[in-house]
Amino acid sequence: MRKDRLSFLLLGLGIGIILTNFVYYMVPNVEYRDLTDEEIVERAKELGMVFIKDAIEVNSSKDSVPTEAESEEIVFKIEKGETLEIISDNLYNAGLIDDKDRFINYAEEKGMARSFRTGTYYLTKGMDYETLLMTLTNKNN
Repeated sequence: MRKDRLSFLLLGLGIGIILTNFVYYMVPNVEYRDLTDEEIVERAKELGMVFIKDAIEVNSSKDSVPTEAESEEIVFKIEKGETLEIISDNLYNAGLIDDKDRFINYAEEKGMARSFRTGTYYLTKGMDYETLLMTLTNKNN
């Protein structure tokens, strides 16, 4: 008799679950609404999203007008025996790079950690790491 009770209980539970799912399937409580393009754009702007075209125009306008500080030429000197860490400290102190560790990692990734040449270099603020490395490791400067 005990097995009969358990089987009827499980059968009733299964039928109840199936009926509940059928009711929720037939009567969803979610309202779907078609949005216009303007509403989608407005909602996207509220969330902080921008169009790629706008972002490219903003970035290109920033790049096209160099500020006075970025075009300022700085005389930078590398002495004999200076390591990458010392050179990156000097570049940071001169305001030529914004992060010493990132510059060190970049130089090591490019395999130029020991390729710096002694000498005097004329650098400008705002140079990217690749240009700095090419300038400071080139013998023709």
